[in-house]
Order: sequence, then structure tokens, then C-alpha cells
Amino acid sequence: MKNRLIHLIYASILFLAAVWGYAFIYRFGAAGFLLPNDGVRWVAHLRGLLLILGGSIGIPLIAEWVGFAISKWLGEGKDSAKQFSMAWARGVVLFLIITFASAICLIQAGRSDNALAPYLVAGGLMVILILVQSPVHWIISGRRSGGHENVPGRLIGSLLALFWNLMGLYLAKTFHEQASFFSAAGVVLIGFGMVLPVSVGYILFSVLEKLISKSDNPIAKWNTSGMILYLSWFCFGFIARLTPATLGRPDRWAGTHTQDRPPQSAHD
Repeated sequence: MKNRLIHLIYASILFLAAVWGYAFIYRFGAAGFLLPNDGVRWVAHLRGLLLILGGSIGIPLIAEWVGFAISKWLGEGKDSAKQFSMAWARGVVLFLIITFASAICLIQAGRSDNALAPYLVAGGLMVILILVQSPVHWIISGRRSGGHENVPGRLIGSLLALFWNLMGLYLAKTFHEQASFFSAAGVVLIGFGMVLPVSVGYILFSVLEKLISKSDNPIAKWNTSGMILYLSWFCFGFIARLTPATLGRPDRWAGTHTQDRPPQSAHD
């Protein structure tokens, strides 16, 4: 119990620090000074997106390695350093491809005359993420999901996570005057803003799932908290790799850790 508390405290400190850092950047609109606004060539937007995505991959690297070391020290992680490195590399490549493509889609949708287009595109991107969840998990971890998946429960949990993230997207767009869908700066600011609703949703559903995990209530098996993190990839997913459940655990980035673990480790 003491060892688990050490890991939880470390991950929670990083998690809260990341939330504060991204909220600070978001509040001051710093992305507007680093990234192009509308009216410039597409290549400038692409370069700015790659800059931010590179930082979102590189900055947490040390924290992820320390998280991996703590997991090994506590006897929770079974992967070797080489296995972790390979899983991490595969994961960040997928993360980069998915988030970069999603940002381009959001910018393109934001330049249309339909105000609902970005939200429809965001919903479509999350549906695609749900459909490719098992392959993404397999590519990152090198292990296929187990055969005990609760399909109706997974569907309900995925839909709850999708609607929660859509609500967060709307709030992030509404409460910052510089946030928009038609430029790299605007989309990144929305991504910064998504840190708070994603974090709140993750914590809320994690607590709920924990409280009812020992009962027969099916909510505990919906994994809505993990799906909120995974589906946030559509809008950069800045926080998805720094939670107590995912830090130093690339196999959990796709939100399937409640489905593929063996019964004897269900308490992890």
C-alpha cells in the first residue's frame, strides 16, 4: 500500500503540474505568439503544429521514464527497459500521426461556412478512434486485447467519453476569445483548453469506477475514464500520458487496460 501511494503521489504531482502549465499557457494565449493565425500559407500552420506536437512528446519523456522506473521498483511493471522504449516509440509515432491529422481536419472544418462543421468532424474523428482502438492498442503494446470484452459496456463508455469531450470542446472554444478552428494558433489554444474538461472527466469517472468496482454495477467496467483520455487524442491529448494510470505505461494509452489484463491483476 505504501509503495502504491508513492507511485500515485508522483504521478498526481506531474498530472497537476501539467494541468497548471497548460492552463497558464491557455489563459495568456501564448500560442498566438508562437503559431500562425489565419491568413498565412498552409505550410506555416503545419510547421507550427509540428512544433507544438514535438514539445508534447519530448517534454514528458523524462517524467515517463521516471514513471517507468517507479513502476519497476514497485514491481508493477513487467516490461524491460527495451520493451518500454519500443512501446513508447510506437506510441508516440501513432500519437503524432493521429493528432497531426486531426488538427488539420479541424482547421479545414473551421474554415467552412458551417459553424457546426468542426464539432461534426471532432465527433467523426473520435468515432474513428473508437473503431481503431484495438489495433492502436496492439501496435503500441505488441499484445492483443483479451477475449473477455464487454462490447455493450465498451460502447456505452465510449459514447459517454465522446459526448464529454465534445462538451469540453465547446467550452474550450466558447470561453477564450482567441480560440478558433481556422488556424494553428486557435486549434492549439483549444487543445490547451481541453486539458481542464478532460482532466475533470477523467478524475470524476475514475472515482466513480473505483467506488463501485466491488459491486455488480456495470458502470465500473465501462472504462469511461480511460476512453476520455484516449479520445482526447483528436485534440492533441496533452494530458493523456501523464495520469496516474498511464504514466510510464504505453500499453494503457489506448484506454484498453481494463479489457486486456488477466483476472488476477484486476486490482491494479
